[in-house]
Amino acid sequence: MEYKITYILILSMFITLGRSENIFKDSHNANILDLETFSIDSLKKLQNVEIDSNIICTGISRIYDYKNEVVIFSKLQQQVFISDSKGRLFKFITLKDLKLLPGQKIEDFFINTLTDNLVFLISGSENKILNTDFAGIPFSQTILSHRYKELKISGNYIYLLSYPNETSNLAQLFVIDRLANKTHLLTEQYISTKFEMSSQSRELISIGNCLYYTRLFDNTIYSIKEFMIRPICTINLGNYVLPENDLLYSKSLSDFLEDCKVNNYVYSLNKIANTEKYIFINTNNSNTICYSKQKHISKILTALDGFDSIESTINYFPMEGEGNRVAFLFKNNDKGTSMVICE
Repeated sequence: MEYKITYILILSMFITLGRSENIFKDSHNANILDLETFSIDSLKKLQNVEIDSNIICTGISRIYDYKNEVVIFSKLQQQVFISDSKGRLFKFITLKDLKLLPGQKIEDFFINTLTDNLVFLISGSENKILNTDFAGIPFSQTILSHRYKELKISGNYIYLLSYPNETSNLAQLFVIDRLANKTHLLTEQYISTKFEMSSQSRELISIGNCLYYTRLFDNTIYSIKEFMIRPICTINLGNYVLPENDLLYSKSLSDFLEDCKVNNYVYSLNKIANTEKYIFINTNNSNTICYSKQKHISKILTALDGFDSIESTINYFPMEGEGNRVAFLFKNNDKGTSMVICE
């Protein structure tokens, strides 16, 4: 099958920061309190989903909520699973369906609700953005000159988060203006480190019509619109804040990570999930920060009440796409993997 190919040349430009748009209402700094257990019963439960046993729930990177379907992307499995609202699998898309060359892999996945199609970020022997229908049949692609780790699309703009490279030890955010056929650098090197680092979880999250962005060594959550990056909330990490010393400069990467593990230092906020009452934020030490919109306080969550779970950690994903929902995944002894969707 023949399909359209577009070529994009990467150009470096600028970073733009605007005034604060605080979606956390009148609390710009959310203070973290003591560790405690959080009950999922305080959320509005929409449905319980018993996930089809054919869906391998490991290495999940994104979950989308689209037209009463639950779409799961597993980067580890290199597959997209599409199930109905009850978790019954009726379609999965593999590398073979995408007709990829040997050595190519899926870095990220996106559902374009405006054009009603799937979008895959591909790396390997050819870096590209691949557009397919919901059967996984490609119909167009955009060739990229670099490898990227994350992808989002909003209107005429494509946002790409890079891996660390020869110009930056940390990820950089680019935006492609499709109308002008130009690429701009939105975030330059904002902190110096001796070693390359990349977040293990997602830093670009789309919730409804909003696009959120977080980055390493920065406890601020940003919103993105066109070329504008605006801070919307800064989290006061209290005792968990990374000390302003030579951690980033005099130690090896392994020593730095061990220090953060032992002292519970937070250097990464990611996987933002927004519900009616709460904002959930994942951290590098596997803790989850929960911000209460009503009480204007934040707490670190260590467990979930009301789950017949054999796991001690909280495993949640924002339901990206149409609504403000969050999916909690857990394993139990009887039914395998279950999902509770809340708002």
